[in-house]
Amino acid sequence: MRVPAPVLLALAFLGACDDAAPAPHGTAPPAESLSLEESLARLPQVLARTYDVPPAELDAVNRDGSEFEQSLLADGTLTYAKYERAFLARNQCLRDGGIETAPNAEVSVLARFDDVVPVPKQLGLEQGTALIERCSKQYFYYVSRAWNSATQDHASAVIEGTRRWMAACLVASGVRGADEPARSTNPEVASAYADCLGEMQQAYRLGSLSFGVADE
Repeated sequence: MRVPAPVLLALAFLGACDDAAPAPHGTAPPAESLSLEESLARLPQVLARTYDVPPAELDAVNRDGSEFEQSLLADGTLTYAKYERAFLARNQCLRDGGIETAPNAEVSVLARFDDVVPVPKQLGLEQGTALIERCSKQYFYYVSRAWNSATQDHASAVIEGTRRWMAACLVASGVRGADEPARSTNPEVASAYADCLGEMQQAYRLGSLSFGVADE
């Protein structure tokens, strides 16, 4: 498998330095970026933390959430164990309704589960969509929202890392500066993009997710 060397480590290092020079007035600082190795190293720390649920999220779940989610968040904190429990309960609800999901799930490097649920043809789009919404509202909606908010900084840095990974992979494949490679009609560019995308998704355990290519 073609895996590029750690992506733009110099830029990642500068972005992580506390005493890095401030960005000029009127410009945004560069986004933090984590290489695959850095993402994997940080992930256990992210999953081990106990997060405080923001008051607005607690109000929302206590007002509109199910008893299941209210009980999970009753003490005002959120852990990976609670997040996983809610996700697996949602998946069991889906299986009970006719949508096959894995009984166990592997969290991605984003510290999130792949939440994409394909609707089987035999259920039909309307019935399948209604089932997904019902199971989510019953078990996962507010827990997921709170978890995504708590882990957003990590996820954003990983996402930027995937974009730079893709850029480095395309350069290593001999494709440099291609405009919108995901939509390219050039067979060479399209093939290189597909190969790099598959490798990136497998390496980061992202399923079907992708986040584009960083500018060179």
